[in-house]
Amino acid sequence: MTQQNFDLKMTGAKNKGNKNSPSTRSSGKGKAESADTEPKVAQGGSTESLGAKHDARSDDIGLSSQKPHFGPERPLGNSNSQVTENVRSNPSRLHGARPLPPSNAEKRQSRSNPLASPEAGRDIKDHNRDEPGSGKRDKKEDGAILGQECILEKYKKDIQLLSDQNKDARAQLEAASLEIYRLQAIEKSFQKLQDEKLNAVDRFKPAFDSDLVGRLEEINNKMMKALVLFLSKANNDRDIIGISKVMEKYLWKSPHFSVDKPFNFNDRDLRKRLLKSMIWRFLQNQLFGSPFLCFGGEAGNVAGTLHSVLYHDACSYPDSAKWRSFTAERLIDSEDEHDDEEVQRRLFINFQLALHELGYKIDDVLLQEKTRPLFQKAIQLAKLFARQRAIYELFDHQGRKWWTKERDSGYCRNQEDDDDPEGEGDIAFVIVPALVRRGTAMGEDLKQAVFLTKALVHLVE
Repeated sequence: MTQQNFDLKMTGAKNKGNKNSPSTRSSGKGKAESADTEPKVAQGGSTESLGAKHDARSDDIGLSSQKPHFGPERPLGNSNSQVTENVRSNPSRLHGARPLPPSNAEKRQSRSNPLASPEAGRDIKDHNRDEPGSGKRDKKEDGAILGQECILEKYKKDIQLLSDQNKDARAQLEAASLEIYRLQAIEKSFQKLQDEKLNAVDRFKPAFDSDLVGRLEEINNKMMKALVLFLSKANNDRDIIGISKVMEKYLWKSPHFSVDKPFNFNDRDLRKRLLKSMIWRFLQNQLFGSPFLCFGGEAGNVAGTLHSVLYHDACSYPDSAKWRSFTAERLIDSEDEHDDEEVQRRLFINFQLALHELGYKIDDVLLQEKTRPLFQKAIQLAKLFARQRAIYELFDHQGRKWWTKERDSGYCRNQEDDDDPEGEGDIAFVIVPALVRRGTAMGEDLKQAVFLTKALVHLVE
């Protein structure tokens, strides 16, 4: 039970107990007096009928302060309505009492005008008390706001510091990128210089003299010997005089020797010597006489022409050996099997014409079978000569002294068997030419000649 209801009941009980009051005796008059006095109490005013025995609590809540009288009982409804209006108009008069809920009329008024409600008024007053300029802000709240401002300021400083660090990191990154670019450029330059130096380094590996001599002896002792034996047994339509005249044309003959009488072609050993001299002379003219005769195709022909024009005397040009070696390497790398077949076909046709002129009538297929091994090996050896820096050549005796043999000659011999005694005198023709190397293995001192093998010669009888 609230304090308001309790006071209302106490007031009603007093009125009922006082039967002699004017209100009990004359209800009409009591009602009129109550009606006249209630508005004055609702407005918070005091009347002259208030006595000394006025209840303090009744005065606080705005009840009538008239002395009790015995009259008709005053309706409670009017008193409750009056109390409610007094409490709502001045809620502070109820010490410790909670405010009553708003009436329906106040609710309707608050809906139509929210700012006119008492609660809105109280909210506005509270808001005004919290304004920065009001001076009534709580100290604890001020401390919290001050702490938040300090934290915010610290965050701003941290963000500025991170921004500065980010700028420094970006600057360092740009500097590092420039340094990387510079190092890459240096690396490229160094690589280019290194490649140039490596290309300038001479990586040529010369062949051993013993290898070249062995290849030459293989050709002479196997392929050449087999072909000479075949030809020496073949039929010939010419007589001795006719063969001698034609053979003198194809021999590797001394320019100082004149054939006074025909060669005895019936002598088997002499016939073999004559045929071998003729075949080696043919190989010298068709294959070994120029470093690029062993290459087929248009490239080989062009290289041979350029060499003869640029280096007509190769021993007089130090760079001729390197140019020849490089060119031969390129031709070998670029050629195919058809180029070798072209060279073999050329050799076969020219050799067949020489045999026909000598009076030999040999089947083409059989002749190809007999000459192919020799020509193949000779072509390979000629290419190996062309690839070297030193000049390897079959010695062509130039000058009178080279056509005269001494008994202990250092460049020729007249006996195939080492046990047979050597002779001396003028040389009629060369049977097997000597192999000569001009210059060092790396192509230096090209005018210096070294005999790697001795020539086999036939002396004038």
